[in-house]
Amino acid sequence: MCIRNRRLLLLSSSALMLWFAGVASSQTPAPDTPPTTTTPETPPAEAPAPQPAQPETPPTGTGPTVTVPQVTVEAPKPRPARRAARAAPARTATRPPPAPTPTSTPPSAPTTTTAGQPAAASPFQPPPSLNTITGNQIEASQAQSFGNLFFTMPGATSAGLAPGASRPVLRGLDDFRVRVQENGIGSLDVSDYGQDHGVPIDPLSLQKVEIYRGPEALRFGSQAVGGVVEATNNRIPFAAPPGGWQTQILSATTTVARGLEGGALFDAGLRDFALHADVYGRHASDYFIPSYPYLFPSDPAPPFNGKQPNSSFHSEGQAVGGSYLFDGGYVGAAIARFSTLYHIPTMDGAASNTRIALEQVKYTSKGEFRPQSSAIDVVRFWAGAVEYHHDELGIGDNDIDGIQATFNNHAQEAKTEIQFMPMATLSEARRVRQGHRRSGGSNIRWGGPGLNLVNLFDYRG
Repeated sequence: MCIRNRRLLLLSSSALMLWFAGVASSQTPAPDTPPTTTTPETPPAEAPAPQPAQPETPPTGTGPTVTVPQVTVEAPKPRPARRAARAAPARTATRPPPAPTPTSTPPSAPTTTTAGQPAAASPFQPPPSLNTITGNQIEASQAQSFGNLFFTMPGATSAGLAPGASRPVLRGLDDFRVRVQENGIGSLDVSDYGQDHGVPIDPLSLQKVEIYRGPEALRFGSQAVGGVVEATNNRIPFAAPPGGWQTQILSATTTVARGLEGGALFDAGLRDFALHADVYGRHASDYFIPSYPYLFPSDPAPPFNGKQPNSSFHSEGQAVGGSYLFDGGYVGAAIARFSTLYHIPTMDGAASNTRIALEQVKYTSKGEFRPQSSAIDVVRFWAGAVEYHHDELGIGDNDIDGIQATFNNHAQEAKTEIQFMPMATLSEARRVRQGHRRSGGSNIRWGGPGLNLVNLFDYRG
């Protein structure tokens, strides 16, 4: 509206100016006659007077002579004023809105994500994938056995009857439905026969633990419908350590059970060879509890001294291994020994001083080769053999403290995998697995003057 008003004012003023110019032009011949009398004085007054004293001309009464120069001077000036007024205010008003669009909100989003990354990498929290337990998390964990590593892990837990004996549970499935293996070879123990049987793997010797569920578990056989738990360490090294050698020493103590644990891992390498050795051990007494441990005690009730009866344990282990390194792969072998003595903290177990003495010797071999081929990507193999033995000790029916049951397991396992080069978006792997297991046990009871021997035998091929 303002622009239209201005245009109307300018058009009206220009019309008036033209009208006055026409009047002035009509009057121009009249002043030509009197210049002889007083015309020499009026022309000099007409040249300087129009510009500085425009408002003073109306009161003098000589309007026609003053308005003529106003029309010739002011006519071109309003045109540039109109263009500047149209372009300047309209464009400057539209430019400020795009300026606030690049606000500082986009950088705030990455700051929140970067702030979340250290929390996920913290050794005290589970990894984002929920399928891997790193070495830092294992060191920070208070787990005293292999199964206790999964007790607070989302999507997994553990089951067991003793601090020194527990086994992972995946998707509510346990025992033989969950396969436990170390460096590609199964644990080959009898922990899937009962929850009071321990897994001969100690967290002090591990570097990483991975969980495979669903279709990933089919790579390791069709029996593990719940999943596969893979424990990894460097007992068969695949590369030489940087600098030629490295040593890691671990130690910790617990106040709840006056426990002590420690371990030492050593790795060395020279050109085509790499070596590994580790030794570890842990010991704990009966742990303290805040209240009476039994909901339905026997009569008379067992005494209570502020501790969980029959909950102590002791374990130790040693291992040594080596590898030959060559262009495109490696091949190596290792031997490991694990032994433990743990008590069963149940009411019957405390009354009979039930405990299990377990010992296992494991031989493993592993290798990998990457040929220079356009069809085959890598060829891997695993092989292992186990000599397992454990005795269940306690007070029998004749009040004699001795061996009440024995379990033996002799097992071998081997598998080979060939992974082909990917074609388009597909990759293929072929695996051949062969296992042999012979388990036996004896249950010895002293029920009278004679000896009753029951043999248990299990064969898996």
